[in-house]
Amino acid sequence: MDEEQATTDSTTNKSISESDLRTKKAYLFKTSVLERLREQRNSREFCDLVLCAENETFNVHKCVLVASSDYFEAMISRSGMQEATADTIELKDITANGLRAVLDFIYTGELSLSIENIAEVLRAVTHLQVNHAIKLCEDFLIEETTVDNCIDVLSLADLFSIPVLEKINKFVLRNFPKVALNEGFKRLTYEQILYLIRSNEFRLYPEIKVFDLCVEWLKSDEKHRMVHANALMEHVRFQTMKPEEFNDLVMSHEFMKTDPDCIRFSFEAFSYFSLPNRQYCSTSPRSKIRNEASLVCVNESMYILNKHDDVWEYMCNSLATWRTLSQKFVVVNNFLYACGGYSENNRETTNACYRFDPRTGLWSEIARLCEKRQFFSLAG
Repeated sequence: MDEEQATTDSTTNKSISESDLRTKKAYLFKTSVLERLREQRNSREFCDLVLCAENETFNVHKCVLVASSDYFEAMISRSGMQEATADTIELKDITANGLRAVLDFIYTGELSLSIENIAEVLRAVTHLQVNHAIKLCEDFLIEETTVDNCIDVLSLADLFSIPVLEKINKFVLRNFPKVALNEGFKRLTYEQILYLIRSNEFRLYPEIKVFDLCVEWLKSDEKHRMVHANALMEHVRFQTMKPEEFNDLVMSHEFMKTDPDCIRFSFEAFSYFSLPNRQYCSTSPRSKIRNEASLVCVNESMYILNKHDDVWEYMCNSLATWRTLSQKFVVVNNFLYACGGYSENNRETTNACYRFDPRTGLWSEIARLCEKRQFFSLAG
């Protein structure tokens, strides 16, 4: 009985003691420890490993590397690897400057970056798998991307397969008219330029400029790049050009008349231009407008919603819908149709039908409804 009472009293006292504990933090302690560890790197006395890169040596602590880098954790913690017991490890795939930047980060939490050194730092942090440093590099690339350097940044993001690749691609898509001015686009890889011209978000108008861009890219290294001509032309939207542009500017290039696939694209475009009354039923990828889905307001004038600035922008007058009420609208294959309704002036019901072509920005009258209608529905 006395033993049970003693145990109970001990537990009670322990609980009371723990409840009275207050945690106090020394906020500079971790920083101070890192600073002392960094100072120790000036000699071998407290360091147990030497890293070598480009004939430069760096004194380090194994425990610090293992705690900071997935690469070193796998290398040093596996007893079967030669490096696990080595006093010196040579790193052949990174530069001395890159390794120095990574080690400075590991021991200070600070990473010094510039456009000039980002490539070798990225190579080092991705090779050594220092994930927190990789995130800092990604943030730096996004912050420093401009129309002048975005092609180089895109190549870096692509080379090291870092998550910001999609964001950099979006930047290039939105700003390509300015990017193309310095001809940096000629350094794009085939995969990169293909990604751009396939996208509906590619901001290069009119479409003849997309074709000219592809031709310039192909001819900048004609020996190696002309094999990609048909693959690129597959994504140029010839049917959205003016017929005169296609005939005079596109067909003046020999590959459009000799490559079997390009000949097919040419025939398809000529058929489209020669049969305007059948354009509405064309389903070719080369007849689709290069744009995101847009919201259009139609009255006596037409307005389009600018999603970026959240404002309505004027497009053009709409004579087809002038003084006509209760018209019904539908979109089919990127053509906008306005049908039926009644006159605001005399209230007379109409069977008129109109089609708006966003490629030209013009309305045209098409075959009328069989009956005059104002209360009905349209579906695409």
